[in-house]
Amino acid sequence: MNKGEIKGNWLVYRIDLVDANKTLEEILKHSLNISGRRIQKLTRNNGIFINNKKSFLNKVLKNNDIIKVRIEETNYNNTISPIAMDLDIIYEDELMLIINKSAGIKVYPTTQSDNYTLANGIKYYLLQKGIKSEAHFVHRLDTNTSGAIIIAKNSYAHNLIDQQLKSKQIQRSYIAIVEGNIINNKGTIEFPISKINNTSNKRQVSNSGEMAITHYEAIRKTDQMSLLKVSLETGKTHQIRVHLSYIGHPLLGDKLYGGNNKYINRQALHSYKLSWIHLNTKNLVTVNANIPHDIIQQLDKLEIDYSLI
Repeated sequence: MNKGEIKGNWLVYRIDLVDANKTLEEILKHSLNISGRRIQKLTRNNGIFINNKKSFLNKVLKNNDIIKVRIEETNYNNTISPIAMDLDIIYEDELMLIINKSAGIKVYPTTQSDNYTLANGIKYYLLQKGIKSEAHFVHRLDTNTSGAIIIAKNSYAHNLIDQQLKSKQIQRSYIAIVEGNIINNKGTIEFPISKINNTSNKRQVSNSGEMAITHYEAIRKTDQMSLLKVSLETGKTHQIRVHLSYIGHPLLGDKLYGGNNKYINRQALHSYKLSWIHLNTKNLVTVNANIPHDIIQQLDKLEIDYSLI
């Protein structure tokens, strides 16, 4: 057993010489990253054991003691209905799902009438597996952006993978088809982004906004369009779309930010690769999301072998 492992609905953690002589509460807070509020709930609901026995939080631990912490979901949102949906699951383990999201599907309901979103489909899928949990999205994709998206199966896993996102251990790579022949083959776009106003979902580059950083590399260029690999250092709403439009190369099909939708009826943006550190094994994991047909059609115009991307 690793020092800490997920086994079903339990986190199992073995105390070593470094942890010995610390209290149970210290280990829960600082080694397992469990909040004080969550610890109190677990204590009240018999969710913490040492060597299979209930114990007090001030218990001093010894080498090879084994802590078990219940990690099953405690907050369940009954306003999101489970809906059967054809999910393109490209990775799954006890804690996470990676789904290749289709363009046109919302990630999460934004109005009461939204009942066919990824959140609805994932809730149904988890219930079929006997898991009473919400879809904990680690990051979001716009409705008309396709590709790989990370979902944690419970709030504990969400907290762990979110820490990787904040510390830049998760690598998110996109392919983007933009209008025009981009001049520089590689570049970094570093401009702040803000909302245009409180009533619009549209964003803009503005000194009053929050700093956003986008890296790109051109794979293929013609006079009409360029294929880019794009990676994010920050994750602001519409970041790639706003930044590329600002430098004069809007995404093909992105009408909101000045793109032409003559050839494709949505922004030509696809989250094609994700890398992260496995929450149990601590090994690097990388997955790829198959490129959808509408973007493949545009790659054919660029005479690109998309299997090499």
